[in-house]
Amino acid sequence: MLTGKTFTLDRAIMAFIANNGRQHSIIVPAGSTVEVVSSYASQMADVLWDGQTLTVFVHDLDVREAEEPKRPI
Repeated sequence: MLTGKTFTLDRAIMAFIANNGRQHSIIVPAGSTVEVVSSYASQMADVLWDGQTLTVFVHDLDVREAEEPKRPI
């Protein structure tokens, strides 16, 4: 399960954001860090990036990411 994992993207990915009830696509740049807040339908996930919740393809996280190591508490 991806929920709660944090990833640093090694390539830019396409994401979708809802704005005024409409979906818009945006590019999340390489080097960005995203945190998965929920995943569903085994193909899509909601991530938190730059204070916004975006929807991305799970495949993009699988192929274009390096999972951040867990930090000790």
